[in-house]
Amino acid sequence: MLSQTLGDTKSDLILHEITGNSPEYSEFTFPRLSKHLSDDSDAWIRIGLRCQDRAVGLILGSCDLDSSLGWLMSLRIHPDFRRQGGATKLVAGLQAAMRARGKTSLKTRLVSEETGTAPMIALLGKAGWSSPAVVEVNLMGEAGTMSDDGKTWPSVERLLTKPSAYDFDSWDSVSSADIDAIARLKQQPACTPDFHFDPVQAQIDPACSLLIRRAGQVVGWIAAIPLQGALTARFPDRVHRHYYSAYIDMSLWSSGLLIAGYCVAFQRQAATYGKLSVAMYFTHMPRMMALTRRRFHAMALRYREIFELQTSLPATDGTLE
Repeated sequence: MLSQTLGDTKSDLILHEITGNSPEYSEFTFPRLSKHLSDDSDAWIRIGLRCQDRAVGLILGSCDLDSSLGWLMSLRIHPDFRRQGGATKLVAGLQAAMRARGKTSLKTRLVSEETGTAPMIALLGKAGWSSPAVVEVNLMGEAGTMSDDGKTWPSVERLLTKPSAYDFDSWDSVSSADIDAIARLKQQPACTPDFHFDPVQAQIDPACSLLIRRAGQVVGWIAAIPLQGALTARFPDRVHRHYYSAYIDMSLWSSGLLIAGYCVAFQRQAATYGKLSVAMYFTHMPRMMALTRRRFHAMALRYREIFELQTSLPATDGTLE
């Protein structure tokens, strides 16, 4: 078990690895992660910061059991105990615990609009972590506004207004031949499981989901599902749709066809649920992230960038320095 008293601080802070159920630390992580405070499996590392038997901070790490990678999931310290070296020691403690479990690298992801992101980047930078790199973009916007803007792009306008070999069919049109074509698309190396809609197939909304066809054959799809929970809180009276999965045949990536598909899907959402209904999507594709930043950012109801930072973990004896 890790244990070290932090010197040269205003308080007597003690760092230790947590075992057993520890509800007193729940305020120091996200609600969605608090259930792991009672998880003693090898998948989680929980290191607490205490002062005179009081919990004052926590760092939570997740271990990828199938690789040498670990994740820093959350770090939080009570405001009264910040700027006393505790956060630095918690990071060092997590790195030591990860090394002791055979991990050779450690990553974390941060969200651009959260208030703690800048201090976290500075903290990890001082600890030798990499500079932040944008790995994902998340956007929420009004379906009518995004549809109207998309139609002004020359490449999209040509696909939508002039005769072509492409069609944007309702999701209700899925046939057995379409299922075979989708299966072949999923075998393309670029179509990783992140693009698959299988986990949400029962929730797909046919009103704003579609199959993209070339000469009658499916070459892509856009699948939207209802969005619920905290992400809808800002506009509780509007319909929200999450564009969970979108993919196009690799040979068509530069054609503008997928953007045209999004435009059609947003247009159908606006027609069904109103122009002010909310559309949301995530993307980690560099071209789509750049396009989102360039075209949709200004009109977005909410725009987030997800940063990733990482560090290597040289082999040591696993003790705190």
